[in-house]
Amino acid sequence: MSDFMNRDATAMFLSNGATSLGRGPQCLGLGHPTGAAILVSNTLGTSMGDFLSDSSGLGCAGGALLVSGTLAVLLVLMKVPAVPNVLLFWFAFVLTRPLGATAGDFLTKPVAKGGLDLGTAGSSAVLLAILVGLMAYAQVQKRRTAASWQEAIEQEAVTRRAV
Repeated sequence: MSDFMNRDATAMFLSNGATSLGRGPQCLGLGHPTGAAILVSNTLGTSMGDFLSDSSGLGCAGGALLVSGTLAVLLVLMKVPAVPNVLLFWFAFVLTRPLGATAGDFLTKPVAKGGLDLGTAGSSAVLLAILVGLMAYAQVQKRRTAASWQEAIEQEAVTRRAV
């Protein structure tokens, strides 16, 4: 995974005169500093989520709520011109890892440990239902927006004919 993120598919990284890596995606070419940052954020973010769930006293739900609240603050800060969006992006990028860890723990851990005890199949079903629901919502919004645009175009045409 590290090589896939860090390297690119130029001849410098290919052997025996190869011109590509074959079918499928080539390398991302992010470079070592960026690729290392992603790996570190994944590792430390997951560890932070586990700490919040297991050792902080917040429990699984409390840890997830803390990270969700922090992400909500970042969302509000997007409206503050003095705060660079790049900085907000990286904070949010890092915080998605502990959110995933705490939410995953909440869904899968036993009730005695503060979880819902859904197991991997149950939590996967919940996450799939959420994903499908969000996709359906996005599709409805897309159709509403398209209908609004069509209505605006038709109204404009009526107005132009009247003038």
